Amino acid sequence: MDRIYSAFVLMSFSPEHKNTYELAIKEACRAAGVSCHRLDDAATTVNLVAEMYSEIDRADIIIADLSGLNHNVLYETGYAFGVNKQIFLLTDNVEDLPFDLRPLRSIVFSKDDLKGLKKRLSAVLRKHLKGIGQENQSVSPVPGEKPLPLSSWNKWGGITAYSDSNVILLQGSVSVGGYVSDNLDVNLAGKLLILYISNTGNSKFSMNRMIKVTVNKTDALLKPKTKMQLISNEYAPAADGRIDYLIPGDFDGKIGFVFYEAQLNLLRIAAFIK
Repeated sequence: MDRIYSAFVLMSFSPEHKNTYELAIKEACRAAGVSCHRLDDAATTVNLVAEMYSEIDRADIIIADLSGLNHNVLYETGYAFGVNKQIFLLTDNVEDLPFDLRPLRSIVFSKDDLKGLKKRLSAVLRKHLKGIGQENQSVSPVPGEKPLPLSSWNKWGGITAYSDSNVILLQGSVSVGGYVSDNLDVNLAGKLLILYISNTGNSKFSMNRMIKVTVNKTDALLKPKTKMQLISNEYAPAADGRIDYLIPGDFDGKIGFVFYEAQLNLLRIAAFIK
């Protein structure tokens, strides 16, 4: 039986927002096959603040309606960002959003068109769930390519990474930052580094200066040997494909990803060497 993902909704409980929840958000989740609830959906005698933290921690998805800039909702949304939750922002006025939230992707809607909100939100949720399904599939090595061991990755520049043997999931929002791997147990000098990119979360990042290596104790940025498919410039707002980098012959053991003007929602990188 397929897993049912859960969404926890952060929004004002005031009556003027009731239809947004009942007619749009709940219906969008139902259409996407996602269970959905708010803190006030079930009677509880426990500490509501503690319950809010617990609900956010347990949820697979956070839907935050920032319409009206309710202070509690802003605080709860900040907490959800802090624990690296997948968050979908909604607002009825993007100009009202604080400056640090405006660059993030949000669904702008009108209370006079809740059917439109339902349609757009359900489509976004379906796309996200499809991406999760793709992430859960193992990466099959291509003949002649070996997985690059990424066992010691260090946080740098405000990006959170989740990695296994050769797949990295990146999440965060930075102006300049990256992830650097030390103590590689493989000699990459002169090798071809092949990255398979799956941008399931509509991340935005610079591609043509993405790889950083340390050569003779000096950091250097590599330009790609091949251009990534499905992009027309240096940014990849929603692309999947392969990109190759040639490692210098005097490579001395450190390699990392550097992102410029990056908003990393969910970027999956499978790294191989050849």
